[in-house]
Amino acid sequence: MLIISIPRPAMALLGISLLWLAQLFLDPGKAIAQASPPPAGLTTGDPVPEVHLTNIYQAPYTEAKLSDYQGKLLLLDFWATWCAPCIQSLHKLDSLQQQFGEALVVLPVTDEPLSKVAPFWQKRGWRLPTITSDTVLRRLFPHQAIPHQVWIRDGRVLAITGGEYATAANIRTALSGKSFQFKAKQEVQLEKDKPIFINGNGGAGEQLLYQSVLSTRLPADIGGDARRKDRILAYNLPLPALYLVAYSDVFRFHDQENRLLLEVSDSLRQRLTGENFETLTGDYATDAPFLRWMEENQYCYSLILPQEQPREVLNGIMREDLNRLFGQYLGIHGSLQRRKVDCLVLVRTSRKDLLATKGTPRQRVSDDETFALQNSPFAHLLSRLQYEYMRQPLPIVDETGYTGNIDIRLPRPLSNLEQLRAALQAYGLDLRPARRKLDMLVISELKQQPASR
Repeated sequence: MLIISIPRPAMALLGISLLWLAQLFLDPGKAIAQASPPPAGLTTGDPVPEVHLTNIYQAPYTEAKLSDYQGKLLLLDFWATWCAPCIQSLHKLDSLQQQFGEALVVLPVTDEPLSKVAPFWQKRGWRLPTITSDTVLRRLFPHQAIPHQVWIRDGRVLAITGGEYATAANIRTALSGKSFQFKAKQEVQLEKDKPIFINGNGGAGEQLLYQSVLSTRLPADIGGDARRKDRILAYNLPLPALYLVAYSDVFRFHDQENRLLLEVSDSLRQRLTGENFETLTGDYATDAPFLRWMEENQYCYSLILPQEQPREVLNGIMREDLNRLFGQYLGIHGSLQRRKVDCLVLVRTSRKDLLATKGTPRQRVSDDETFALQNSPFAHLLSRLQYEYMRQPLPIVDETGYTGNIDIRLPRPLSNLEQLRAALQAYGLDLRPARRKLDMLVISELKQQPASR
């Protein structure tokens, strides 16, 4: 399929006589030029090489040379039977040929066969000749959009345009030996069955205004996400992690994984999380199932917008994309829901403030044996605890209401809940199991629509 450019409205249909056409073909001139065309085809100003033309329909002879039109204004018009703008353009060209007589030669060109062109041509009553089954001129003047018109005068390409420039005024200017003003017809290599801008298909992408792309895993041992104010890139992530990227305006990094609820079948859960695999071991035979799961169930997502947007706007578009695409692909949907869930609540156990800093210089210690804060915001303690427990099923919720700077020293590992609770007691704190309503990312299966009868 070709891109179609839209010409001006067609003019009235007029014809020229076959006797006059015979004069055109029997009036050979000097050879135009013998240079070979460049690989990309000729452009405005280039000399035109000698070319032998065959399969000329509705002319006294079926063959000619480009040099036979020396001394005339030659207008090649590339067209196709399925192209509505081409048909309008040919009506106009037929009339212009009659108007300008021998000084102008309009020569339509198509790669379609005579068996298809002849009845089409006869039905419309055109007197113009046309080249059929062309393989030569298209290589000389490659194009994708039609009508595609090439103006040749004095052995050189005068202009390459769309059909809109074939007007009486422009033809008079060209016949007078002057150049008329025109916008050069631009062509870009575009294969319609391939993604745009990939490997240069349609160009390098300078015109890109908006793009969202979803793909399977890249062949690289990396994974993560990156963003700017006008784009998001997430790469080699399982689907729940993609959704968490899309909800990064709601969930912080360290409270993501335990704010996720999967309400799906066991088989789909394994596909989404790969939870039966722990980690890569370095033994290929052992790792092969995990590697296969990664290949089949990790994805990349890219979003590019025309201008900077707030994070929640970009994330909202990403969420819509994921729900639309994976709703079709896996039958799932992700949403933010307020749910009552099990959690660990950080509370104060004493009215006496046992945390307040003594005002010493701010310091943070984190080694194999101790985690300590000195003259640091209480939020730093909360953040650290949430980080330590982010892969545990119970999220940590702060209900202390504490806002000041604190001094605290806790034994490692902080992930030992029993030991941690005992240490917190000395500072009038505790982590207690409870149920609270929290914002949760819920990934659920879509209900199947009943089959229509």
